[in-house]
Amino acid sequence: MKMIRSFLLMTLSICTLVLTSCKKNTEKADLNNEAESTKINLELELANNSDSHLEAWVNYYKQGDNSFSLAKFELKNTDTIHLLPGTIIPSYDSDFDTVYKPYLFYSPDRSKYIDIDSYWWRIGDNYKVGFEPDQEIDLINLKTREVSRIKFFGPSEWVETVLWETNDIVYLLENTIDNVPVISKINLQNHLEYQYFYTDTLRFQSDFTRI
Repeated sequence: MKMIRSFLLMTLSICTLVLTSCKKNTEKADLNNEAESTKINLELELANNSDSHLEAWVNYYKQGDNSFSLAKFELKNTDTIHLLPGTIIPSYDSDFDTVYKPYLFYSPDRSKYIDIDSYWWRIGDNYKVGFEPDQEIDLINLKTREVSRIKFFGPSEWVETVLWETNDIVYLLENTIDNVPVISKINLQNHLEYQYFYTDTLRFQSDFTRI
C-alpha cells in the first residue's frame, strides 16, 4: 500500500509540474502574441496616419538621421496610468495665457485636449523662452471641466508632440537624454499605457521642441 501511495503521489506531483509549466508557456506565448500584435498595429496606425504633428516629427528625425523609421519602435512596457489633479490653468479659465493656445492638442471631437507646454516653459525678457527641468502632461476635459495630470517627466525624458488616434486613444511622442525616442500609446478609457522604445540610438540630439 505504501508503495502504491508513493507512486500515486509522485505521479500527481509530476502531472502538477507539467500542467504548471504548460500554463506558464501558454501565458508567455499569449503575452508575446499580444505584444507582437500591438507592435504591428502601432506601426500600421502611425504609418497610415496623416496627422500633421506626426508628419512633422518624423520628417524632423529623418533630416537628422536618415535611418530613422517608425518600424524600429518595439513594445517594451505596459502599465496603468493614474490620473491626478493637474496644476496648469485650462483654456476656459480667465487667467489662461493665450500664448499657449496654438500648442494645445485637441481630440478629434474637440471635447478635450492635451497640454504639454503650460507647465514646461515661459516667455521671459526679450521674448526668450525658458524651459523648466520638469514637464507635466495634462488632459483637460472641456465637458466636465476637469484637469488631470496623466504623466510627469524629469529632465531626462520629455514629450515633444502629441497625436490623437481616436477621442480616447492618444500618442505621446517623446525623446530622452540618451537619444532613444519613445512612443507612449495611452487609452484614456481603461487607463492602459503601451510604451514603444526605439531599438537604435539617434545620431543627433533632438531640438524638436525648440524649433
